[in-house]
Order: sequence, then C-alpha cells, then structure tokens
Amino acid sequence: RFDEDGVLILSPFTGSAQELTDALIVNPYAVEQFADAIHQVVVMSRDERRFRMIQMRDIVQENNIYKWAAMMVVDLMQGARRSRRPVQSR
Repeated sequence: RFDEDGVLILSPFTGSAQELTDALIVNPYAVEQFADAIHQVVVMSRDERRFRMIQMRDIVQENNIYKWAAMMVVDLMQGARRSRRPVQSR
C-alpha cells in the first residue's frame, strides 16, 4: 500500500518472517492464533500500522535482489579463493 496504512501477516514458515519482524507472525494452521492476529489488526492504531509498514518497507528496499545477488557473488569468490589455498597437514 502506498499510504503505508496496512499490516502484513506472515507465516513463520516463510524466510521473510525472520527479516520482517514488524509483521504479525502467525502459524497458518493455528486457526485461533490466526483469528487473534486478525483481531489485533482490527484494533491496532493507524500510527502503529504505519510505523510497522514503514519499518518493513525500509528493510525490503535495503535488502533487495541486487544486494542478495552481490552477496552471493562475494561468497562464491571467497569460497573459490579458499579452495585454492594449499591444505596444511597437522
């Protein structure tokens, strides 16, 4: 949402749940827990909804696919350098 007024509900089984800690993390198989999360959204103040959404949007903008790809390349290059080093015997 462009007005930053919303709430994200994520399953703990998603990788993004570890990064987007301002989301409401709910086991999708726990019906009562899911209902409680929806209730929490309904009673949550607009200020809190906006704060959470802005925090998460900042994280997503910072940790985008380009940063991830660059980190993967760096990790691969470091692994290649390590594999070229001679193995020392004990």
